[in-house]
Amino acid sequence: MSVGQFVFMLHSHLPYYRKAGMWPFGEENLYECMAETYVPLLNAISELYDEGIKAKLTVGITPILAEQLDDEHLKHGFVKYLDSRIEKVSKDLERYPDPKVAHSQHLKYLAKYYYDWFNHIKDSFINKYGMDLIGQFKKYQDLGCIEITTSGATHGFSPLLATDSNLNAQFKIGSDTTKRLFGKKASGCWLPECAYRQGYEYAGKDGQKHWRPAIEVTLQNNDIEYFFTESHVIEGGNSIGNRRVIGVYGNIEYIPLPEREATGYDTYSAYWLPDAQVAVMGRNDRAGYQVWSAADGYPGDGCFR
Repeated sequence: MSVGQFVFMLHSHLPYYRKAGMWPFGEENLYECMAETYVPLLNAISELYDEGIKAKLTVGITPILAEQLDDEHLKHGFVKYLDSRIEKVSKDLERYPDPKVAHSQHLKYLAKYYYDWFNHIKDSFINKYGMDLIGQFKKYQDLGCIEITTSGATHGFSPLLATDSNLNAQFKIGSDTTKRLFGKKASGCWLPECAYRQGYEYAGKDGQKHWRPAIEVTLQNNDIEYFFTESHVIEGGNSIGNRRVIGVYGNIEYIPLPEREATGYDTYSAYWLPDAQVAVMGRNDRAGYQVWSAADGYPGDGCFR
């Protein structure tokens, strides 16, 4: 008997790095994520499927990231990146153990570990997946192992987009890109930065009052049936405390905003919205802390590399 359900959502986004240099803010960031996240994720999904288990994951891949993963220049750049890492750890294997260096035996172990790791990733990428990660995500989507969600075309911050035509273009082009690359329209969407805007009345240049529809109306117009947003959008209250513990910029002080009253809703349910036939789900704080928080989550634990 089922005791409950939950949505295991893995969202991924990276800025546009193509031909923007290598390090520290260029293509190397993408290659690192490919080596340490996207290829290992596909390996895990593949291994489960070979064991007769469908992963049943929701995987968010933003249009900007998907376009880069499908780019020939970046595919070959990734192989060069792996080769450079293999070359470096090969030299470390020759260098250690060194009696003049502290803990050199462990450094030898680490060099061997990463030599095997990068060679395994390279073998998976070239020989198992044919250098086509997008095609592999599509394959496991079509096999019913994962559901792929879309996002805004350029990851534009939706509440600050000046016009409804801008907002519509973001999600239309984003949705079309996902369909082109993965073969079907996504029914779900991760809002860029989880940023939501409700409908509101404003004074136009004509001096008249106009109504600007909520974001979900635009999503519905682009055949999106559900979306993800931040927890405080669902629960109410203050968002500042959450941001101090979630994310890599947790120590930055934020300008205080008016605190909303608690809504009585939580992130353990999905909700239909009144302005459109679209459902919303909020990111769960507790799970977010464990993933992102340097103080409470595994990234800050000494056992996590």
